[in-house]
Amino acid sequence: ADQRQVLTAIKNKMNWKLILNPRKNYQILNAVASNIKTDITASEIRGIFALFNSIPGASLQSLSLRDFNGKNFLVSTNYEGSTLSPAAGLQDFSDIDAALDEISQ
Repeated sequence: ADQRQVLTAIKNKMNWKLILNPRKNYQILNAVASNIKTDITASEIRGIFALFNSIPGASLQSLSLRDFNGKNFLVSTNYEGSTLSPAAGLQDFSDIDAALDEISQ
């Protein structure tokens, strides 16, 4: 429930004016850059933002990869600082992808 509230608050505060304003977006971009590693391209981000923005806050769900259907998909590691990594192995997201496919069906 708390994660849902955080995502809803972020969704309500985010807009393209904020993202594109260099006087305001540096805090958001620094936080993202410091905490997320991805291969998503800048052009793909626009579609993701539009999709995220179209979801009503009441529809957001919180699921844990620490206990999804009785299985823990994450392990704590010290790779590049204290992080969570896939239990199947560093950069092996196959089990997580399968769990996400199960959710979306």
